[in-house]
Amino acid sequence: GGVMPLRMKPMTLCQLDRNAPLSGFLDPSVVVRRLSSSDMKENLSLLLGIEEFRDTYQGKDPDREQAQLVKGLAHGDIRFGLYKGGRLCAVAGSTSCGPQSAMLIGVATRKEERGNGYAHAVVTALCQEHFREGRQSVCLFWDNPDAWRMYQRMGFVPVGPFTMAYPLPQ
Repeated sequence: GGVMPLRMKPMTLCQLDRNAPLSGFLDPSVVVRRLSSSDMKENLSLLLGIEEFRDTYQGKDPDREQAQLVKGLAHGDIRFGLYKGGRLCAVAGSTSCGPQSAMLIGVATRKEERGNGYAHAVVTALCQEHFREGRQSVCLFWDNPDAWRMYQRMGFVPVGPFTMAYPLPQ
């Protein structure tokens, strides 16, 4: 076997403690709820429209990618969505949900809906769900300074630097 070429991406691991005061989001025109397997097609289509997720969701085989999201939910992943006028506008997910902590993944807002606090709302709802279920913290890796500003406002604190390795397209 040959050597797989990798792209290295510096990231920062940070974490939110269960005692962090999370602010609510009050906008009667939106609905924030936990997503089920029947919502994964819409969840995937939102993620496919976000260029930051091109490494993760490529849309080459949407049925398979949707099946992976559904399988994740069956294995304990939790995803939340924010709906406005019946349309999914923002999502946040989590994986590696152990008894103590979970890893935040797949946080995204439709381009035209950015700046409304929707990502903050879905991440808050997701973290509150984890804390209700008894976990002590929620972690995430970030490399986007705009996203980090939001996470910082929510009370996430840096834990340390990491490097992620992604296979380069062959």
